[in-house]
Amino acid sequence: SDPGHGLVIAPIVRFKNSDDQLAQPSAVLLPLDQMPAFFLRVSNDPELYHKVAGVLVESNGDKLLELSPDRKFPQEDFAPYSNVSHDWNPSGSGIMWNRYDFPVFLLSEESTQTLRKIADKNEKSSNGYQANVAEFDLVMQ
Repeated sequence: SDPGHGLVIAPIVRFKNSDDQLAQPSAVLLPLDQMPAFFLRVSNDPELYHKVAGVLVESNGDKLLELSPDRKFPQEDFAPYSNVSHDWNPSGSGIMWNRYDFPVFLLSEESTQTLRKIADKNEKSSNGYQANVAEFDLVMQ
């Protein structure tokens, strides 16, 4: 999705570890398995939040089935019983209930390979200028 704030252009930076930092507003290339932890971190770190221009989530084939942005107990507020401790959705992260003011896109496997190469090229740039950028210009609602 893209919250619809118009065109976003930012250098592509690959997050390899959960504690990586951003030096400037960037499009973060993120492994799928790190997505829930990254979004939780962004929710709790205003400095990082303001430097995330967009997120490009790498495709991991079958692992996509193990990810759910809903809560572990969807619709818990409407449960007809008092015990709401059961995890109906064990892979649920609850991140879809938070507001993120930057675009997020899930990449195809082919795009993932291409963007990994581009991010690696940006990382190896000797002059600190990252020429390869992502342009987010689609609006989904």
